[in-house]
Amino acid sequence: MTAKRVLLAVSLLCMLRVSVAQNFPDPMTLKQAIDMASNAYPAYARAQAQQQEAEANLALTRSDTGLQLNLRGEALYIEPSELATDTSRNDSWIGLELRKKLYDFGVTRARVAAGEMTLEQQALQSRAVLDQYRLLIVQHYLDVLLADHAFRVADEAMAIAYVTLDKARDRHALGQVSDIDLMAIETEYQDTRSKRFAAQARQRTTRMLLAEVLGNNEDRPRILAEPDLAALERALPSLNDVMSNLAEANPELRMADVAISAAQQSIEAAQGGNRPSLYGKAGAYDYEKERSSRDEWIAGIELNVPLLTGGRVSAEKQRAIAQWQQAKAERDAVAMQMRQRAAQVWERIQVLQAERDAALTRMDYRELYLDRSRLLYEMEVATDLGDAMVESTRARLLQAQADYALLLAWAELDLLQGLDPWAMGEVQ
Repeated sequence: MTAKRVLLAVSLLCMLRVSVAQNFPDPMTLKQAIDMASNAYPAYARAQAQQQEAEANLALTRSDTGLQLNLRGEALYIEPSELATDTSRNDSWIGLELRKKLYDFGVTRARVAAGEMTLEQQALQSRAVLDQYRLLIVQHYLDVLLADHAFRVADEAMAIAYVTLDKARDRHALGQVSDIDLMAIETEYQDTRSKRFAAQARQRTTRMLLAEVLGNNEDRPRILAEPDLAALERALPSLNDVMSNLAEANPELRMADVAISAAQQSIEAAQGGNRPSLYGKAGAYDYEKERSSRDEWIAGIELNVPLLTGGRVSAEKQRAIAQWQQAKAERDAVAMQMRQRAAQVWERIQVLQAERDAALTRMDYRELYLDRSRLLYEMEVATDLGDAMVESTRARLLQAQADYALLLAWAELDLLQGLDPWAMGEVQ
């Protein structure tokens, strides 16, 4: 068993040297990884930019009723009329003008309401993208852990295969093993060796992908802590309860509802395109040439009544109605899709719970089997523990696969119901 211990020690060193992490905790927990969600992630950065654009559009709409102060003037050189009493050629003037829309019969109010709902929709979109981003982080985190579990299986299998080959070579030298049997054993060793290299490459790849999704393309996380799986023991709610929660709080449906409301406000705003507008205005002026027709200051109210718009108002109304119809159709499509996803995830959780129970039973069996094999080895009834050790490690891999798949399914089901799995302690 000396050769096997040497190989295991070398393998452990290789695992510790998979990558050198400078900017990651060591070990790093799943919660720490989730908290590293970065604005640099393209989809999240795009959603944030769209939310900022909606804020700017809303501010622009509100500015339509704000105070407008303009400085106006002209620098004019003229040739005065022969009949003019003032024959100077400088006819320049300057003025300060204040203007404010006082009332437009609900048009601006409808536009502001539509802008507020659009902003709410973009905020919900940003939150949904952030949740999906965090779910992606969890997926990559668990992929790293699975890669480590798979490497341990491949590493132990190769170590056992090497010991078997080493013994076979000794027996071949004594003429106890034929050439063809030795080649068969060496072929098995090369196969297990190849699988170990592939598993080690998978460790590096999954760490690289996790680092990338966390916004770091230079360093790699080294040691990752196992997640807390206590939340997996909770009872699965009924499908009716899930559907009820989905209808009330699903983020995608909430966004669709807000989009419909925004479209309704846009219709109202478009319908008011031919309504009068009332403005208040005031101004003060200074002139180089005094004329009787020129006022030093003014103050008054201006009424603007559109009589002909060239079909613009009708076209804007038709466009707003079309957008409202699209929003309603999109809402129906989203509702159908969310119900289907919720039902699929709910069914998958039941299957995964059964698979997890099977994995736990398999794990208990393999631990007992390993204990018996170890006892037989210590009693010198068996010559090694090879297969028992490999199968025990493989059972841990299968259990981890079941646990992690169930963890992801629960997170997805919570997100569909508008719950926050990151705040509920499902990931630690």
